[in-house]
Amino acid sequence: ASVRNSVLLVSAELDHRTGDQTALQAGVPLYTSSTLFRTLAQGNRYYHDARVRVVFGASFQRERVDSADPQGHQTLFLDAIAANHGAAFGQVDYVVNSTLKVVGGLRWDAATIHPTQWSPRVAAVIRLARDHSLRVGYNQGFQVGTYTDLYVHVPASPPLDLSALEDALAPLLGGQQLGFNFVPVYAIGNPGLDV
Repeated sequence: ASVRNSVLLVSAELDHRTGDQTALQAGVPLYTSSTLFRTLAQGNRYYHDARVRVVFGASFQRERVDSADPQGHQTLFLDAIAANHGAAFGQVDYVVNSTLKVVGGLRWDAATIHPTQWSPRVAAVIRLARDHSLRVGYNQGFQVGTYTDLYVHVPASPPLDLSALEDALAPLLGGQQLGFNFVPVYAIGNPGLDV
């Protein structure tokens, strides 16, 4: 839902999703359920005969994601995830003359799943002809990782019982236990790799 007038836009959204699927590589069932509430307020004002435009706003988002199966066991994440995201932003556009406009802006993001971030931007827009312009600018931003990027915990494949194979190879190995440290690993480019 949203409400808008000539100065301010306010919107809110509530979304709930559930779904079952199979992890194709691992062949294990995944269950997901998510609830998202998001709200945004954005305004703009013009000053000095519309030579200066100010855009400002803030947003808030609350999300809960769960991957518990009907028995309550997590299938994609270790635990249910709840996250809050908040942001405030502003931008000023200033028309210097008929061929030059300068722009400056700043965004602040804070969340429970990543550190606070500041994203500045500055630009100059030079009008070369009626339908052509050149924009020169500097922006700094970041991309928030998805919950799958940050919290996924799913097996690569269904577990296999290799004890019969280990027992069959035991006479050949002379009692040496197979494991990750049994195979030599060379950490080229990552000398701190602990194996």
